Amino acid sequence: MNAPLQAYPPSRPSLSETFAGKHIVATGVTGFLGKVWIAMLLDQLRDIRKLTLVIRGKKDQSAAERFQTIFESSPVFRPLRAELGQGIRDLMAEKVVVVDAKLVEPLCGLAPAEAKRMMADVDVVVHFAGLTDFEPDPVYAIDANIHGAKHAADLAALSPAGRYVHVSTCFVAGYQDGDIPEHIEVGVSPTGVRFDPAEEIRLLEEGIAKLDKKKERIDFAIARGKRLGWPNIYTFSKGLSEHLLEARTDIRQTTFRPAIVECAPTYPFPGWNEGINTSGP
Repeated sequence: MNAPLQAYPPSRPSLSETFAGKHIVATGVTGFLGKVWIAMLLDQLRDIRKLTLVIRGKKDQSAAERFQTIFESSPVFRPLRAELGQGIRDLMAEKVVVVDAKLVEPLCGLAPAEAKRMMADVDVVVHFAGLTDFEPDPVYAIDANIHGAKHAADLAALSPAGRYVHVSTCFVAGYQDGDIPEHIEVGVSPTGVRFDPAEEIRLLEEGIAKLDKKKERIDFAIARGKRLGWPNIYTFSKGLSEHLLEARTDIRQTTFRPAIVECAPTYPFPGWNEGINTSGP
């Protein structure tokens, strides 16, 4: 029989108290999970001081325009639009700063002095961005899931507290059965093989650079991943990223590993989802 749930001790602050006055930097907020989180934050925890959103602009749309399109039309912002009407623009102007940046570049494409200024009063970096395709061209998976995470963590390292929240996936567990602890041992793969994460990434990039065809690059990356216990490029790249991040001493890291993301039970409204892939299960 399961033990009864324990209530939080009275001394533990509420979410509102925890987030009040905080400056949060977030990546990946144009994606499925990131924009829901931002919408809930602005809807339910309005005592936050500032949200800095790292977004990549497009050829025909700046980063700020991309985010404006989302909060003015996405279903996840429907509760806020229903409550505030055109006042949602005032809320965004008061709380949100959009930075046009590229995660695949060092410091997300910001000049060192600019990055230091931006991070001077930041309380936490929350990194949602990533490529979730199971078998993409590994060039893009490495850029998004490994280098992108490193560059976001590098920003966090410039902040006073060095706090970094990394959104990964429970499937980094790879080929394992039974109960699997949350903790990972750096340099030990899901199948127990010892490896050097940085060297593995170097060899992976070196190998795919020699291959001209996308299919060959995919096959090469999958073979290396399976050798260590990861079944596809998505879990392989996410797993390698976790090993690199776990070894860092210049950040205070928390990792979240969601499983399958399905329909919303309540927010922004019951049954909401986005995209066929997430509806599949």
